[in-house]
Amino acid sequence: MSSLQSARVISLILAAIEDLNLQLPPERKIPVSPDTNLASPEGLLDSMGMVILISCIEDRLREWTGAEVILSNEGDATVLSQAFRTVRTLAAHVVHCANSTRVFPDKE
Repeated sequence: MSSLQSARVISLILAAIEDLNLQLPPERKIPVSPDTNLASPEGLLDSMGMVILISCIEDRLREWTGAEVILSNEGDATVLSQAFRTVRTLAAHVVHCANSTRVFPDKE
């Protein structure tokens, strides 16, 4: 994965957070930053918010790559809880999932 693709994944996640924020009341909006805590103890997303965010990210990945990338499955709950802690850890998880299914396009 190139640094350009990695930057694109972070941008994709931040855009998904912006989409999620459109559905949230002002007091529950999520900061749009690579350092945002998502599902950590200090995180801002409840379980429904996380489901919506994951769905939005998967949709954006499908639009970008033309392939289905599943970010949460019935894997190890500890691994998933770590992967979804922050935007940066989520980006690393997206890269891992996409690389394991070999879906990243060669072109940006």
